[in-house]
Amino acid sequence: MPRHSYRAWILFALVVSLAAAGCQGDDSVAPPTTGWVANTLRLGQGSDFRSLDPAVANDTVSLPIIRMLFQSLLDYDDGVNLVPLTAEALPTLSKNGKIYTFHLRKDVTFSNGRGVTADDYLYAWRRVMNPKTKSPWASFVTDRVAGAKEFADGKAEDVTGLRAPDSYTIEVELNHPDLTLPYVVAMPFLAPVPREVIESVKDEAERNDHFALHPVGNGPCVLKDWQRGLRMRLERDPHYWGPKPSALDAITVQFGLDPLTLQMMFERGELDLLDRIPSPAYVRLRKDPRWKQGTERSEEHTSELQSLTNL
Repeated sequence: MPRHSYRAWILFALVVSLAAAGCQGDDSVAPPTTGWVANTLRLGQGSDFRSLDPAVANDTVSLPIIRMLFQSLLDYDDGVNLVPLTAEALPTLSKNGKIYTFHLRKDVTFSNGRGVTADDYLYAWRRVMNPKTKSPWASFVTDRVAGAKEFADGKAEDVTGLRAPDSYTIEVELNHPDLTLPYVVAMPFLAPVPREVIESVKDEAERNDHFALHPVGNGPCVLKDWQRGLRMRLERDPHYWGPKPSALDAITVQFGLDPLTLQMMFERGELDLLDRIPSPAYVRLRKDPRWKQGTERSEEHTSELQSLTNL
């Protein structure tokens, strides 16, 4: 599976795997492991997530969790190259450059065990376009797909540019040739969602809010517990179709932690990641041999440490 979509989580899976195997290097400088739980990644942050609905969430804090719960047709490799994810291959393009055809994997399932079909993708795309969803991503689709603007404006009952010739084929017709569409498709807001789950809430005005708190997706994890403002727990989805990290069974997140508390908990071994290092502690932690092998630099800001992990 492409690592870019949840690169940080795979890094953490490696951390847990190394720890479980006892590969911590020099025992004299091994970091503390207070509260350490085998095969569980422990995280902390200041504020809670606003939404786990891929059509609505658009902040960088929520994105890693969204990508653990939902997966779209395409993804990125470790660089900028597109690779198939829930599609069997990269899409084909018609001679006029306006119709992309995607062939779906037949083994992809939602976390409730139901198989994913083309209709689930089309429903997700229409839902993003629907003004009632209030998706911040709507223009990414309505500006490109034929008939999308008419649908969004209430002038058409369906989107003429979205078609499913069969259960595992999707055709996307554009207003004009656009080579950027596959890159849009790789974003999680176009991941499939189960219509029957969303519409099981009878009150249409409450559907989106309910799904934001009780998501059902097709990713490697499933939401098991979410106490708003306090903690969240994700666990491995037993129905997941793709490769399963051998050493990562659960992810826990604690909320309401200020930067100093996060730093202290990390140094005590109560968290497995310090995502951003407070400036006063930067030099000390960077030189600390306990975490020297577990630091990762931001490619965009090479003068700053992006994260520290408890190896």
